[in-house]
Amino acid sequence: MTWKNRIVGTDEVDPADLLANPLNARMHPRTQEKAVVESLATVGWVSDVIVNRRTGFVVDGHLRVAAAISAEQDSVPVKYVDLTDEEEALILATYDATTNLAVVDTAILADLISDIDLSLTPTLEGVVGDLIGTTERAGAGSASPDADDDATDQHFTWGYAEWGETKVNCSGDDVGRLQALYDGWDAAEQGSFVTALIEGRAIGDGESDPA
Repeated sequence: MTWKNRIVGTDEVDPADLLANPLNARMHPRTQEKAVVESLATVGWVSDVIVNRRTGFVVDGHLRVAAAISAEQDSVPVKYVDLTDEEEALILATYDATTNLAVVDTAILADLISDIDLSLTPTLEGVVGDLIGTTERAGAGSASPDADDDATDQHFTWGYAEWGETKVNCSGDDVGRLQALYDGWDAAEQGSFVTALIEGRAIGDGESDPA
């Protein structure tokens, strides 16, 4: 069976003319926004915003469009696809999710960035550092994604209304520590705790104020 090519065109479009998809379930914390803006400002566009020609709605790239509007960019690169409503919903639900299933080999990542100067992009530098640190703590290292490692199967999960359910892979000791901290605070404090984790700020055992 030949896979269909659903790409029907490309263009440069005023970001203000693009329509945010009302079914988009992805929310973007400030750290991600800063990292995306830094990447765009440093390198530029390397990926199109995906728009469904039939509905006119953005399918992928909402954060990049919002960043372009805030930065008063005249245009963004758009890739048009031709999807039914059902196919659009399927891509909205799975496009980013399947990417997030990838496992990072920290040794290769370290080699990749060894000759890159990240000093001018502090958020991206922090994201890379957090990525290496998180995967190393999770026992991922240079192991195969299929390796039988109980540590990679452990995660701390929080459910907070503003962010939805989120999971962070970490060691068993970290799971217990984070869960104990989270459970010890009221709903408002838990919100600050979640925000701190999302933004990559340290959480200490002795802290009484999660912010």
